[in-house]
Amino acid sequence: MTSSLSEKNNDLGFPNQLFQVRTLLVLGSLIHIFYTISVFLIGKFQILPNFISTNGILKGDAESYISRAELLSQRLSEGNLDFLLAHIDQIHLRFYTLAYHLQSGILGSNVLTFEIINLPLFLCILFLVYKIGENLFDSKVGFVSAYIIIFFPTFILHTTQPLRNNLFVAIFLFLIWQLLSLFSKKLSVFQALISALIISLTFISLWFVRDAMFLVYLGIIVLALVLIIVKNFRQKWELKYNLIPILFLLISAFLVPKYLSNYLPLKSFQLIAWEKRKQGKIKVSAKNKIFKEREVEDKVNNKIRQRKPIYLRKINTVRFGFSNSYKNVGSNIDKDYLFEDTQSLIFYLPKAFAIGFFAPFPNMWFQEGAMYGKTGRIIAGLETLIMYLFILLACIAFIKNLSEPIIFVSLSIFTAFLAFGLTVINVGAIYRLRYAFWILLIILGVKGLLFVLNKKESFPVND
Repeated sequence: MTSSLSEKNNDLGFPNQLFQVRTLLVLGSLIHIFYTISVFLIGKFQILPNFISTNGILKGDAESYISRAELLSQRLSEGNLDFLLAHIDQIHLRFYTLAYHLQSGILGSNVLTFEIINLPLFLCILFLVYKIGENLFDSKVGFVSAYIIIFFPTFILHTTQPLRNNLFVAIFLFLIWQLLSLFSKKLSVFQALISALIISLTFISLWFVRDAMFLVYLGIIVLALVLIIVKNFRQKWELKYNLIPILFLLISAFLVPKYLSNYLPLKSFQLIAWEKRKQGKIKVSAKNKIFKEREVEDKVNNKIRQRKPIYLRKINTVRFGFSNSYKNVGSNIDKDYLFEDTQSLIFYLPKAFAIGFFAPFPNMWFQEGAMYGKTGRIIAGLETLIMYLFILLACIAFIKNLSEPIIFVSLSIFTAFLAFGLTVINVGAIYRLRYAFWILLIILGVKGLLFVLNKKESFPVND
């Protein structure tokens, strides 16, 4: 089977060995390890001091995470396992703390310590990219897409760091892969129930990792439900049992936030307040019930508290949360803007679309960034320019391969980007949040690229 697969993909002109899962994972491992060591050395010798600390950790969130991992590791040495059992710390941080505790004595407190977690996550992402590409189109698209991800500069850089996005992308792509399988694989009742369990647990995990994107998750679930119903109508309900996992997922989406919100990990500012409370630096009062109330809700502008539709309150709360997290940052867009009513939301949609799809805009590519300077802006600008091309190629793939799975992935990307434009006020945050959906866009773009290349080869050449 491997040889036939290789022969099928040989028309790209690459060695057959590249079109094997084992080769993909081995090559991905070697490049990721090389990249991690390079980041460590760049930090150690202070080649890019504005980007990377001496321990190979990126400036910003990653620094706060490694500091927290050091503290939790010290408590673990004292026999304190509370961080594993309680819902105080982020899920990804618990894994990184264990890695730090086991390896920091050998490797030191640096980026190399977290490779034991980051490498498996990166390989899972590569495998899922391949499987999604294969499910949507064929194995050729899957392999080419996965190899492009290996050489996606800022993405692979972030996968070397102790960041939440690594776990989020892996879980999200797994959920998309599971949902796509419902469009093609006919399930029995038993298989549908097993699938429902897997998909529901995946969603719960995803929600615990990044709950702020709940509206995006809900939109994706509704899209999957509608399109599977449409496919059943077209195929005379041959896939009727495939609706069971989606219905379970929809029920989970409505019940989980209601009953499990009190078990969400604390946000960074909540964690600081909790630590002060634990150390006796602040008094326990009705205003400091960190586990029962979201502190952000107590600080939110009066505009959010007014009687408005629930979706407006949610959008405004998320916007306020981001504006609170990214104060005095140069790449903020409409930092203090909150939606007064549904009409103001509708009028903002075109701008939200532009922000979600195209930020950072060309006029920002050569400006001085607050954290990473002009170099960081230029790198982000080059990647964004390439993604503009992939958007065009993805449109070609959408038009030429119109089907329920393609529509599902395309509308999922559209929904997410529009949601980011509506709720996220910081361009840097949008850039990182888009990685999972950029991966889906790259898969569609690869199909469009292969179509263009095949079309070009088919043109007659005049002598």
